[in-house]
Amino acid sequence: MEMRPISEDAVEGPDIATSFAFVCAWANQLDLAFEQLNILIKVPGGRLNYGDLKTYPGWDPLRKDPRFDKLLAELAPREPAEKSIAVLPFDNISSNKDDAYFADGVQDEILNNLAKIAQLKVISRTSVMKYRASTERDLRQIANALGVANVLEGTVRRDGNHVRVSTELVDARSDNTIWADSYDRDLTNIFAIQSEIAQTVASRLSARLSAEERKDIEEKPTNNLEAYDLYLQAKQLLGPNSVVVLWNSEKEALVTSLSPPVHDSITARFRRCPLS
Repeated sequence: MEMRPISEDAVEGPDIATSFAFVCAWANQLDLAFEQLNILIKVPGGRLNYGDLKTYPGWDPLRKDPRFDKLLAELAPREPAEKSIAVLPFDNISSNKDDAYFADGVQDEILNNLAKIAQLKVISRTSVMKYRASTERDLRQIANALGVANVLEGTVRRDGNHVRVSTELVDARSDNTIWADSYDRDLTNIFAIQSEIAQTVASRLSARLSAEERKDIEEKPTNNLEAYDLYLQAKQLLGPNSVVVLWNSEKEALVTSLSPPVHDSITARFRRCPLS
């Protein structure tokens, strides 16, 4: 299998490489696992962090190897960069509790948009998803574990064709709110909301966007909200380490998974919903 270089896919590349490292670790292919991890620690944006590497059970097969201690030493917490941020899971406050996947999708899109900005260090989705709003949050403790100075929290309420997204950007070192706002809009504006939040956060953290970065953040992944909704449901069903893509060139939504029954079921549903 030939993997696409991380440098060519700054958003999903690190997460795919992390998943590959997991597989290699548990398959006793330690050299391959450490090869991936050594690449990941050099990725701008800090997608592999000290807290996750130190505590996550997925790395247990590597812990007795001296190379693991060396990796931990390289990632050991230092004074967090001013322009570092963790986007925590957004809380679903819709009357329909099954809409949690939609709140996760909003958080994920904002995180991915921020990850496109070279001047920001953004913690990966894999590392932040354990800090759900359903559990008691100590923002300072979370920020220390992830090695960041700032944390973005949020809530999402969806009611028919209307959506309300509320966000708060906090300096976790002082527990001071840097910025907070709410967006009440028609559901068709969800991509604009996510883009605006990412750009405002960048501005508040004094991160400058290039013209190309701004264009990437403002680009809509699809005009078909039904397909996008199915895409978000697929991501939740398949789990955080699966790859789900909107394949615009074929004008249909596809998913890839190691589980053929799930893949076939989701793909069949998506093919009834062409993208445009």
